[in-house]
Amino acid sequence: DVDSLLRVLARKLGEYLGTRAVLVWMRAAEEGEQRLALRASWFEPGTRLIPASGMVEQGILPQILQAGRGRRLGAKEIDPQRFVHLDEGDRERVRSAAYGVLLREDKPGGVVEVLNKKAGEFTADEVAWLEEVCRMSSAALDSLSVLEQERSERLSTIDRLTQLYDLSR
Repeated sequence: DVDSLLRVLARKLGEYLGTRAVLVWMRAAEEGEQRLALRASWFEPGTRLIPASGMVEQGILPQILQAGRGRRLGAKEIDPQRFVHLDEGDRERVRSAAYGVLLREDKPGGVVEVLNKKAGEFTADEVAWLEEVCRMSSAALDSLSVLEQERSERLSTIDRLTQLYDLSR
């Protein structure tokens, strides 16, 4: 399912890029909304980082979503006030960040946030790789969504038929 794919994506990105945390934020279901909710995460063992619960409407995440493309932030570009989606004490711990955008039906539908590279800052090549992974994952997400919708419709039909059968007895 979609949540499983997002969890695997977060874990693999964290391991491959050598980071402390990966957070996957997805857009609210309503058309045109810029609100994001955390759908998957991965943390290096021992990493303390508390993401916001609920919807995120301000800060860097909606900006990345609206821009529709990846980005990296080095230590000099980090402004803790832009990380409103993190616990107040954790905002100061962010030393480097990289972002990729997940597309849903060819529109920005989510943001992959990779925080605190273990060794140095993210390179342009790593951000390009992250964007490519997000592009490929977006295609898989769209396919999974169609399959889940089809499955739901079929189960709904089976439920209605079962109810009709039960009524006829």
